[in-house]
Amino acid sequence: MDILQSPRSAAEVAPAKAVAPKPQSIIAIETSQQAHTNWQTQENGRLEQIRLAEKANLLTTEFSQPIAKPEEAKKWEQLHTLSSEADKVCDQAYQKSETKKFDTLLTSLTADSPATPEKTIQADTVIENITSERRSRKKAGDVLKQNPDTLYLPATQGALRRVVSDLTGSVDGLLDVAHAKPDSPLNSDDLLKVATSETSPLEKDLKDQLRDTFDLVKGAKAQQLVNGLEDPSISEPKAALLKENHMALLSQITEISLNMPSLQDALKQHRKLLAGRGITNSDYTPDLSRTNFGEALAALSKRTEDPTQKKQLEALALGYATGIKFSPKRYEEKAGNVLMALLLDIKDPEAHVYDILNKGERRDDDILTRQVRRVFTDVVNYDEKSNYDSIFSRQNLSALNARSERKNAAQVKMSEDDEAQAKKLSNQLKAEAGQQKVVEVAVLPKPETQPVSQPAKKKGLLSKLGL
Repeated sequence: MDILQSPRSAAEVAPAKAVAPKPQSIIAIETSQQAHTNWQTQENGRLEQIRLAEKANLLTTEFSQPIAKPEEAKKWEQLHTLSSEADKVCDQAYQKSETKKFDTLLTSLTADSPATPEKTIQADTVIENITSERRSRKKAGDVLKQNPDTLYLPATQGALRRVVSDLTGSVDGLLDVAHAKPDSPLNSDDLLKVATSETSPLEKDLKDQLRDTFDLVKGAKAQQLVNGLEDPSISEPKAALLKENHMALLSQITEISLNMPSLQDALKQHRKLLAGRGITNSDYTPDLSRTNFGEALAALSKRTEDPTQKKQLEALALGYATGIKFSPKRYEEKAGNVLMALLLDIKDPEAHVYDILNKGERRDDDILTRQVRRVFTDVVNYDEKSNYDSIFSRQNLSALNARSERKNAAQVKMSEDDEAQAKKLSNQLKAEAGQQKVVEVAVLPKPETQPVSQPAKKKGLLSKLGL
């Protein structure tokens, strides 16, 4: 395969690097928070001693002096106050349309200035507060881009988990983000790009979820681009062929270098497999067009050896399938065709797609697994409502036929083996019977000889006399 290495795969296959030290702003925040926690613990202990002493009618003088608050603990209280104020400013802007203070705060947070504990804690609060679709993921991404240190903090991490849930919770949620204009509040590109960058300190589980989500979004964006192509040079403009300049744009959108020969070859192999199993006709023309690009992308995923690129291509193809609007028109790519290319078992002609859906290698809470099932349900429901001869039904019938043919062939072979074995046994018995006759003829019975009679013994007196 001639796919160039994507930034994602390059980051994952690179040798393990030493964990980067935490930024100074994060160290300062965590140090002050720990100092405040320690002071609060000591102060709570002092108050508990007073309560116990009063209960026992003892003097409390020993515990009357408050524990001195360290400067680091005071620093945390100042940071906490800044965070609370930033939270109120966001609420005023989005609930009461009082945007003056918010605009001023946003300007200070998106300025190209050094990271400080104060700036980082405010940025963390703003990102958490405005990442919901009711506010502005676009502005949250602007803030994160200038304050990536917030990725170390729980509030920003929690906000990103909610973004994953919002985007992958429904088809509409994903498509709204994929089709959002650059200046739309729904535009989540910067938010996802910074969070999934090579230098992002997020834990692998969260980063993988964000990467899969971002790839789904990019796949849906690619579908929108391809769907808008027209080609007046052919009889059906909506069946536009993809050209090199289109591939350059698609590579830019998907952030993985795609080339036409690899996609065409994968599509050709997939179509041959479908035709060979009787799922479709023998037409497997490899020309890339708006009617088969998603199918080619999915077919390439199935035939890619590198596990990182394989998963990325799968997510892109799945996002592409998600973006396809259901339509009975001839010159429209079908989501079912893309999904079939992702699910068809290349090596096992008896494998049912329905079974593959239920026994995937990944766990049920995996984002791509959930999205496959969601798109599959939509495709099947649409096919049933429109009385469309589903490619999944044809594949399932093909798998059943392949199983029947194998069983019949096995039965015939067994019968032939049984007949051959019986013939062999019969010949063996005949041979053994013939050998027995030869033995019987070769070993003749000996003639019987008459025994020599002995003289009768003498009896009585004569025998005693020796006569």
